[in-house]
Amino acid sequence: MKTIFVSGTCRACTVVFDGRGKLQSIHSQRIFDAPNINFLGNFSSVKGHIQFIKFLQKKIELPEQIQRLRFPYMSIPLLGGEHYTVPERIEIIRELLPKCDIFLFEICSRKNYKVDFYGINKEITVEDCINDDNKTPYNKDSFEDIYNDIDVLCNLLPKGTKIVLQTHFRIDIITGDKKNFIESREIIYNAVKKNCEDNPEIKHFDPTFLLRDNRGYMQDNEHFTTGNLDRVFDYLYANYIES
Repeated sequence: MKTIFVSGTCRACTVVFDGRGKLQSIHSQRIFDAPNINFLGNFSSVKGHIQFIKFLQKKIELPEQIQRLRFPYMSIPLLGGEHYTVPERIEIIRELLPKCDIFLFEICSRKNYKVDFYGINKEITVEDCINDDNKTPYNKDSFEDIYNDIDVLCNLLPKGTKIVLQTHFRIDIITGDKKNFIESREIIYNAVKKNCEDNPEIKHFDPTFLLRDNRGYMQDNEHFTTGNLDRVFDYLYANYIES
């Protein structure tokens, strides 16, 4: 059975879940926020994925306080099964990563929140570190930043592995209403689309048209419906992983 590493938000991590009998998941997320033994946290920008991969490859170190801001499940006990600590989960992923067959990265944000020059998760920063959203330091990626960072990310991965990049729901196209246009999502979509066109071995999974034709798969403008995650996975697997 082929192995897959997933880094993103719930839109990617819970879709793949445990591999759903077709793949072995190295890093993903259970439904209802119950963390897997191999789940460390959600990541949404290309720079976040780069930092995560470099950390797992031991190319950079993250201080413990930054790990707590980057990996939000540091202190949440697992529900059932073996209770691996976060350091144990990190080592499990590090051991499996070089042999991984497929990498799926969700790119859905241009914002990169920072503490002491390290990338961290916004929601954890606000809650545990700064407590004021207006003071949370961040920079915003441009089209060029995203395009170039994708090259950096892909060059970190083992040669010959399959790479899939997933982008966000484009609500204006799903609903047919231009008033629902979201500029940041379109900038990310265009940067990913262009990079994948220039590097055809990299696949671009845009769920927009799947959701336009199957509105019941979409809970709201941010989430898939839990009851249809397996159908989204089947579509992703058939069109971007197996093919």
